[in-house]
Amino acid sequence: RDAVGQSIYENTKVGKSNDGGAIIVKYNLDGKLIWEKSLGDSKSGIFNDVILYNGYLYCVGKEDNRTVIIAKYDLDGNLVITNDYKYTDALGFTGIALLNDYLYVSTGKRITESDTDAMIVKYDLDLTYVDEESYNGGNVERINKIISDSKEHIIMIGNGYTREDDESVHSDGIIAKYTTNLNKIAVVSYGDEKDDYFNDILLEDEDYLVVGYSS
Repeated sequence: RDAVGQSIYENTKVGKSNDGGAIIVKYNLDGKLIWEKSLGDSKSGIFNDVILYNGYLYCVGKEDNRTVIIAKYDLDGNLVITNDYKYTDALGFTGIALLNDYLYVSTGKRITESDTDAMIVKYDLDLTYVDEESYNGGNVERINKIISDSKEHIIMIGNGYTREDDESVHSDGIIAKYTTNLNKIAVVSYGDEKDDYFNDILLEDEDYLVVGYSS
C-alpha cells in the first residue's frame, strides 16, 4: 500500500518535520512501514494524488507555493524523474488519471491572483509535457479530481465560484468531460441557492458517482 500526504508535523504517520516537503510512504498489508520518501523541503509541499502503472508510481501535487510538480518513482521509492509547472492555484496538481499510456493531471490555471480556470495538463509516461486545456466558465473554477472512463473520456469534477452582487461568493459543483485530445465534450454545473461542492468521483458501470456536500 502506498500513501501520499504533506510532510510537516512531527510524530505523525507521514510527517518528518526536519525535512518537510511532499511525502510518499509505502506500507505492507499489515500496516508496517516499508519506506518513505520526501521531495523538497518547503512546508507547503504536498502530494495530492498517486497512481500505479507498469511498475512505477506517479505522484502529483506541489513542491512549494509557486511550483507544482509531477513525480515518477519506482516501487522501491527511488525518484526516477520530476517535472514542474508554473503557475496554478494554491492547491497545485490535484489529481491524476491514466489513459492510453498518457497521464492527465487536473489543476486550476492561475489567470490573476484571484482568478483561476479549470485545467487539464497532459504528459507522457516520461513526464514530458504534451498539451493542456483550460475551461473558463466566466468565474473562478477549481478541479478536485480526475478519472478516465471505459469510453476513453477524461472526467473532471470540482467547483465553480461566482461573486454575487452583495460581494458574497456562491459555489456550484461542476463535472466536465473531455476527449483524450483535450477537446471539450460537455461541462455541467450542479447547485441551487445553497453552496454545493464536488470532492470525489468514481466510475460505476457506465455512470459517474460524485460525492461532495452542500452548505
